[in-house]
Amino acid sequence: MKINIERKLNSTINDELVNITVESSKSNKEIDKLVNYIQTYKKEIVVKNYNELTKIPYIDILYFYCKDKETYCKTSYNEFKIKSRLYEIERFDKDFIRVSKHCVVNFNNAKCFDFGKIGQIVIKFKNDDFVTVSRRRIKEVMEYLDERSI
Repeated sequence: MKINIERKLNSTINDELVNITVESSKSNKEIDKLVNYIQTYKKEIVVKNYNELTKIPYIDILYFYCKDKETYCKTSYNEFKIKSRLYEIERFDKDFIRVSKHCVVNFNNAKCFDFGKIGQIVIKFKNDDFVTVSRRRIKEVMEYLDERSI
């Protein structure tokens, strides 16, 4: 796929607005992935870092998990406490998928999926963390992977 980027300045539009048009002869998975990346580019979640609130872009998030009735956001560089519940996080973005009762994964940051043991999927991340998909959620994860396969 060859990409042609054309940049135009338009003084009549609002400073906060950027118009992006994606044109192609037909739709395919690569174009859908590009559009999804553009849509999530500036999306952020607010997390608590000690006594201050910090914004973290969706792109940096590996997964969310619950421990001792608290919800945490795991990135490749740190771990943060958040106020949202896992059922709310699932609705943030279509790439945040529940893989167990206590974990929601950002599939954009998954490095690989290990199907080594029968009936079990282990999701490995870029920072060598891993999460095991519960048996109850395997069907949903497989359907999600089938939709995204090229």
